[in-house]
Amino acid sequence: MHTDQLINTLAHGAGPAPRRSGWRAMGLPLAGATALALAGGLAVLGAAPASDFATPAPWMKLAYTGLLAWALGMAAFHAGLPARPLRWPLRAAGSVFLVMAAIGFMVWSQAPTAQQAAAVLGRDGSWVTCAPKVMLLALPVFAAAVAALRQLAPTRLRAAGALAGGAAGACGAFAYAFCCPESSAAYVVIWYTAGITACSASGALLGHRLLRW
Repeated sequence: MHTDQLINTLAHGAGPAPRRSGWRAMGLPLAGATALALAGGLAVLGAAPASDFATPAPWMKLAYTGLLAWALGMAAFHAGLPARPLRWPLRAAGSVFLVMAAIGFMVWSQAPTAQQAAAVLGRDGSWVTCAPKVMLLALPVFAAAVAALRQLAPTRLRAAGALAGGAAGACGAFAYAFCCPESSAAYVVIWYTAGITACSASGALLGHRLLRW
C-alpha cells in the first residue's frame, strides 16, 4: 500500500485493527502440524506398546509436553504482537517444567540404586536418540509456527523465533510420546526437555531471518 493510499484509508476511518485469536492464529496451525508429526512418527518409529497406556507413564508424558506446547504456543503468539507481554505464558511454562523436574527427581531418588542410571538414561542407550527424534518431529510444527507468525507483526524476532522453536519442540515431544517406550519421569524431564531446548535455540538463531518483515 502506498503512503497516499494509507493516509486516505485512515482518513476515511479504517476502524480498529481486528482482534487476533490465539487459538485461530497459532493454535490451529500448531495442532494441524502436530497431527502430521504424529502420523509421521507412528509410521517411521512405530507406536509405544498399547499396554503402556494402562499405566500413568504415557499420560504423564502427554500432560507435560501438552502443557508446555500450550504455554509456549501462547508465548509465541504474544511475541507476534507488538508490545504484548510474554510474562504470564513464560511463567506458566516455567511452572510446568519445575513441577515435572520435582516429579523426576522424586522418581530418581526413590529408585533402587541399581536402577537409577536406567531411570535417567533409559534402555539400550535411548537417551542418545531421544532429543534428535523430538527435533525431527518438530520440523513441520516449526514451519507452521513460522508461517503463523509471519501473518502477525513480530518485532522481537529472536524471541519470537525462540518461542516458535520451543512450542514446536514441545509439540514434537508430544508426538514422540506416542512412540517412546520410556516411562521414567526423570528421563522425560531431561531428554524431552533437551530436545525442546535445542528447538528453541535453533528458532532463536533462525528467527531474525525467517520472520523479517
